[in-house]
Amino acid sequence: EAWSLRLASKLLAGGGTLLDVGAAWGLFTCSLGVLPGVRVLSVEPTPVSSTRLQKNIARNPSVRASVYSMALGEAPGVLPMGLTVDGNRLTMSAIMCHSIGHYAAMVTPTMLLASAEVDHIRLMKIDVEGYEMRIFRAWPWDRIRPDHILAEFNLSAIAAAGENIEAMLKFFAERGYTARCVDEKPYRAGMKILEENLLLSRV
Repeated sequence: EAWSLRLASKLLAGGGTLLDVGAAWGLFTCSLGVLPGVRVLSVEPTPVSSTRLQKNIARNPSVRASVYSMALGEAPGVLPMGLTVDGNRLTMSAIMCHSIGHYAAMVTPTMLLASAEVDHIRLMKIDVEGYEMRIFRAWPWDRIRPDHILAEFNLSAIAAAGENIEAMLKFFAERGYTARCVDEKPYRAGMKILEENLLLSRV
């Protein structure tokens, strides 16, 4: 994800909080958490990935990050997770899985932000394989609006979740965000989405 990392580094050049939702083993957390003035909140619910994430942070003491081994969702609860039909172990089974691997504790975005004492987010990176809109719908938009959101737009995962890209982009447009590709060109309907990520920025 070279384009995405390069863009994220540019956006965080002046420091700020990065919320890394679906941090996996820490590509974005460890690459960006070393930048001056950057603080990272890394959210990763899968045990294997969360453990690897914490080990990678420990190997890189200059990374300023806190790990939250939990899922984000609409309400506090327990979220079943497992392998998807294509074998992606990072996907919530609530979307498209054929077997449950484990259950993860789930909190709301509001609960996480209160616990972390965050009142401003410079960049939110989110990659949860189709589960993104459930988190965005639960987000406290009246209190905290990230300056930028780097969101995965995997078309097959979006479709499997019963969502569509047009409705998603309308959701953000109504909240004052515009969409660009990770090469910073304005996104237009039908364009190829580089690295399956779009940047949503506040106007």
